[in-house]
Amino acid sequence: RDPLLTIIASQTYELRAFVPSALLSTLKEGDGFSFVSNETSNIFEGKIIAMGARIDNVSRLIELRGSIEPNQQPIVPGMSGRLVFQTAGVSASE
Repeated sequence: RDPLLTIIASQTYELRAFVPSALLSTLKEGDGFSFVSNETSNIFEGKIIAMGARIDNVSRLIELRGSIEPNQQPIVPGMSGRLVFQTAGVSASE
C-alpha cells in the first residue's frame, strides 16, 4: 500500500518513482518521460536524473528520480499518477 510515485519537491519539481527492475535495460539517466497526474489529469514532461542502486528483493522494483520541467500547471507534493517513458514505450502507474 506504499505509493510507487511521490512528488518530493514543489520548487525544484523533482519526483521519485518505483519502477519494475526489468526497465533497467531500457532506461538511463537523461531519458525523457511524461507524468500524467491522477488528481488533475495534467501532463508534465521530465527527464530521469538518477536510478537507484538497489533492487527490492520482494517487489523487484527500483527507485527512479526525475526532474519535471516547470510549466503553468499546478503541481503539489504527494500527487500520484502514471509515468510514460519515451524511450521504452512503456508506462508505470502510481
